[in-house]
Amino acid sequence: MFPQVKQLQEARNLCSQLASSGASLNSLLNKEVDIKELRETSLRRQIDREYVEESIKTAKSAINGQIEKMQSSLVNITADETNLDMKIEKKRSELERNRKRLSTLQSVRPVYMEEYEQLEEELSSLYTTYLTKFRNLTFLESQYECLLDNINQNNEDTEITLKTIADQVKTYSVGLNGYELCACACVKTINSFFNNIKYIFGLNYFMVI
Repeated sequence: MFPQVKQLQEARNLCSQLASSGASLNSLLNKEVDIKELRETSLRRQIDREYVEESIKTAKSAINGQIEKMQSSLVNITADETNLDMKIEKKRSELERNRKRLSTLQSVRPVYMEEYEQLEEELSSLYTTYLTKFRNLTFLESQYECLLDNINQNNEDTEITLKTIADQVKTYSVGLNGYELCACACVKTINSFFNNIKYIFGLNYFMVI
């Protein structure tokens, strides 16, 4: 079965080639009329020996000129190639020297490196100290603001307490028993006031009556 398929493909190829060859042959036959006239004209014309020799010399000179031009171009190309090879070799040598120099610089420890590392450590320590102090300052500022708020609140409470004492003095100002009751009330109020002060300032050396 496979040989038959192969033969069929070859037959198709031959058919396509035959059609193409027929079309080319038809085109050439159509041009035969004009070509025939030119051929007959050329055959009828007498060949001039001097003209032929001159044409050959001219063609030879033109070809020699092209050859010389190509040889000159080849010489120039060779010179350019030599120059390029020299430049490439020069650049390669410079690259190799720079690589060696870089390797030397990388292997040598700079003189100032030890001082630089020491200063870097000191800077890191100073920065850590700065952060700690900054956090402490921020905390103290917040505590100071809270303390001011508490003092303001305590002033208001003190005014209220003093007003209460004055009212109690007026209320219990008649009779000895009234003075005693007023004194007891004042003592309780003052104790409460100092307890508030101790709570605000966190102090333990206030004397309570």
